[in-house]
Amino acid sequence: MLWHKHFALLIYLALSPNRTRARTHLYSLLWPDKPEDQARQSLNTAVSRLRLDLGADRLTSAGNALTLADRALHVDAIQFEAVIETDPGAALQLMSGDSATGSKCDGAPSLRTLSESRRT
Repeated sequence: MLWHKHFALLIYLALSPNRTRARTHLYSLLWPDKPEDQARQSLNTAVSRLRLDLGADRLTSAGNALTLADRALHVDAIQFEAVIETDPGAALQLMSGDSATGSKCDGAPSLRTLSESRRT
């Protein structure tokens, strides 16, 4: 993917409750420095690009909500939280490899901030 905010959108949706967020929430979060109409257009562009890359049925819209389909979705951060208390060894195995947590997108909160606020 060419654009960091598109990747941030994908990660944020993957970590969101039910993998769903309101479009207004998403464009306000990822493009806070743009006027509303431009932020909305930036979100639409990101969604279009992600649909091209992932398949049209992976991102669905219903009213103001945008949902990432969870079929074949593997999110190690969610798996980590699920096993850390019961199987610390399995949790450690999930920690190997690259992490996007330290990634930055100019004008948007860090992915660490996004992941910490995913339950709200």
